[in-house]
Amino acid sequence: MAKSSNRSTRRIGAVLGSVAFVASLLTVAAPAAHAANPMDGFTCEPGGYSITSPWGGQVLGWSQDSWDNGSIIQGTWENGASQQWTLCGENNPTRTDGKYYKMMDHARHWCLGVDRGLSDDGNWLLDEPCNYSASEIFFVRNVPGTNLSSIMAKHSNRFLTVDGETPQSHVVQTLFKADLFEIRKVW
Repeated sequence: MAKSSNRSTRRIGAVLGSVAFVASLLTVAAPAAHAANPMDGFTCEPGGYSITSPWGGQVLGWSQDSWDNGSIIQGTWENGASQQWTLCGENNPTRTDGKYYKMMDHARHWCLGVDRGLSDDGNWLLDEPCNYSASEIFFVRNVPGTNLSSIMAKHSNRFLTVDGETPQSHVVQTLFKADLFEIRKVW
């Protein structure tokens, strides 16, 4: 009886040792977690801003049409939360000729981003849940002597432009045409 009890104790010890070893491997191999907030590294400015396109004073906002999947379009200013943006500038600017921003809407608190992070010309901009993607970071460069700015997607180095002059025209990214936008504080 004593011999059997020693074997059981050794088996239990071996099993517990194996479990502890496997658990230690899983702990070491676990990937590092992201910061708690995708806005880390950016400080949001107080107030709301409108982004006016060069086409007849129309402003950028996200489409609320179900078929449009939150794409960014231009339209008549209606003072709606879907047309108001919070500008969140990078905490440690890396350039002196402009600044990198994340732009978050006031309706859903989602971020402006390039559809699926693609870098081709003509990809739509969307209002999407804020994440860690560089496709949600934009370089804003002011044109000296004006209140106009070019906006460039960081991940693709492509400029934002509106693909038409009419209301409901989509905002896309492109390499060769940079529309100039007015970014104006509205509250």
